[in-house]
Amino acid sequence: MEEKLFEEIEKHLLEDKKPSEYIRKIIPKIKSSNLKIIRALEKVEQSPTHHPEGNVLIHTLLVVDGAALVRKYANDKRAVMWGSFFHDIGKKRATRLKKGRIVAYNHDMYGREEVENILSKYTFLEEDFKEKVINLVGYHMHSLYISKKLPFGNLDKMMRSVDIRDMSLLFFADRLGRGDFSKESIESVIDEVTNILNTINEKYDVKDTIDLWDKIRKELI
Repeated sequence: MEEKLFEEIEKHLLEDKKPSEYIRKIIPKIKSSNLKIIRALEKVEQSPTHHPEGNVLIHTLLVVDGAALVRKYANDKRAVMWGSFFHDIGKKRATRLKKGRIVAYNHDMYGREEVENILSKYTFLEEDFKEKVINLVGYHMHSLYISKKLPFGNLDKMMRSVDIRDMSLLFFADRLGRGDFSKESIESVIDEVTNILNTINEKYDVKDTIDLWDKIRKELI
């Protein structure tokens, strides 16, 4: 059952224009599977300032659809799509109220642990694939750390651990996952991703990925 469910979800992640529509339908089935944490995200609230779209499940579904919008550009579509599916599962453990604000500090690190535990149960999956997904989840907050020049990230370690093209696609999907898929919003998010890549390019040569985003801009806008 677990392998079949995983393969069914993967098929829709890789083929559907809006994978969220299928995922919504199978939430009851997910409840009793290795993926049950996804359903639990429905009860995890987010800061309305940063996430006006609503709870973590709503955000996750939007991010999955955002990733589907650009998955054809990925070096590993499977990893990017599963990375989008799992990217915020750490918020179940991390989310709390602090001085009247909803915060989810370290949810990227918790998410890495959670996804590693989940994927370890799927013995039919390749170890290389698991590692890619784990790292995409573990480094997805580096978009914020880099753009805001925050001290929490580790750019060198990220660059050793991920395919920067695929990482940038998840950065895009995560930032788009606030509910607005208008051309104006897409262009604004592409600007943000490009700025992040330009910052990275000061230390690492990521010109090919910057050029990719110029291509994506022309095709999506």
